[in-house]
Amino acid sequence: MTRSIVCACIVALVILGNLLLSQFSGNFQSTFNMRVNQTVAKLRSAQLANLRNSLQDRERRLEKSIINVTTTEATLGLNSTIIAKALTRVMSLAKLEQALYTSLLTGRELHIGVVGGSISTATAVGRSNLYLNVLQKMLNDSGIATRIHNGAIGATGSQYHLYCMDSHLKLHELDVLFWECAENDWVYKNGCIHHEELTRRILLMQSPPQLIYVNFIMGLTARKGKCENAAHKCSKALSEHYNIPSISLPDSVCEKIKAKKLKDLISPVDKYHPSARAHKMVAIYLFHLFKLAIETTYKNISERNTYKIHTSDRRKSIPPALSNNTYDIVKVQCWSSMEPETAKKIPFIVKDRGNWTFDNVSLSKGRLDRKNSWVSMTAGQKITLQVPIEPYKNLLGKIYIAFIRGRSSGQARIWLDGNIKNNRVVDTARHTNECVLKTVWTDVIPGNHTVTIQSVNKGLRIVAITSVYGIRANVTQQG
Repeated sequence: MTRSIVCACIVALVILGNLLLSQFSGNFQSTFNMRVNQTVAKLRSAQLANLRNSLQDRERRLEKSIINVTTTEATLGLNSTIIAKALTRVMSLAKLEQALYTSLLTGRELHIGVVGGSISTATAVGRSNLYLNVLQKMLNDSGIATRIHNGAIGATGSQYHLYCMDSHLKLHELDVLFWECAENDWVYKNGCIHHEELTRRILLMQSPPQLIYVNFIMGLTARKGKCENAAHKCSKALSEHYNIPSISLPDSVCEKIKAKKLKDLISPVDKYHPSARAHKMVAIYLFHLFKLAIETTYKNISERNTYKIHTSDRRKSIPPALSNNTYDIVKVQCWSSMEPETAKKIPFIVKDRGNWTFDNVSLSKGRLDRKNSWVSMTAGQKITLQVPIEPYKNLLGKIYIAFIRGRSSGQARIWLDGNIKNNRVVDTARHTNECVLKTVWTDVIPGNHTVTIQSVNKGLRIVAITSVYGIRANVTQQG
């Protein structure tokens, strides 16, 4: 009996001790969290006060930069009417304003990324005239320290960047992302669908950068005398539907296009890509877009005691897709041999190269990208690549291969995991050189796989292989 009482007392003391310890721990954690929050609030308050004190100097730098830009506008023959035509779809700049505030508060650079084709690789204009670098100087002169992350590669459109932009850019570190694929999407099959899928993929990120559409012109489309291009076919509708800011060079020079007065807009170097003048015009249009966000940010800093940062989850407010064939792309993995200016890439995992060779392309004069590729020169040559597919929600994955198509390219025979009897043949021949992704396998279970590619009748050029899961997006109901 006495023994039972002693045991019961010990158990009661242990329970009581645990309760007291739990209460002390909870109170300690609560007090600790409160102190941390108070310290952070004081730090933010001090940072905001310092930022407010430096605001006059920043505003003076912005005014001086605006004067310099206005002078450049005059030399290019730009006026407020032309600029307004280029900025007809300004839309919401909330993400940019948030990024500007954070950048100013912490003193870090504003990080701008780019996905695009040869226009954004400085083709036919050179590095100093590239619109990205012209804009960077304008922003730096305005007091906004900026870093450019150029993920553009020639002959690529939204399809390539939809699957492979992570191989070239650290998307989660970007404040702004420029999309410059209009002209290539215009000539690619399903370019509008891939543009929408890329847009949705960015917006579905946990903390997406400010997406901005940048629409240029090219000699091939502009010489037809029609202002309509991919900016009209895709960008305008998607800009309005998804509330994406957009600037348009063709809208601002439509009269010149109709009159076929393109001499100062198309580069004399190749008579195909936009001229240095066109690049400067686009940089000015983008500067005006940024100026709107900068002025709003400065006003909010000067008028408020605090500056509330937008933290709501925008993924919940993304509208349904416009196209019936749109998929939301998840769990993307891409291995690419191509190098944009950033020189970031995730190379192939080659298990057996056979007689294929790696073509390490020399940097072309004036260009910032390298379209390196794995090359088969004759028929019958094989290469085997390893493709690990990570699991995702019990779904089956897809495998795509990116080829450089052209007159010298032929058919490719492809099989999975050594099963040559179950092979598939895709055609890569085309009259122009372009990068296109071909679906080579669907319904692939997660795990480590091998993909073997054999040239059938001519040579082949492979630049990327990707695995992905696609979930059909909800579609807007047509009235």
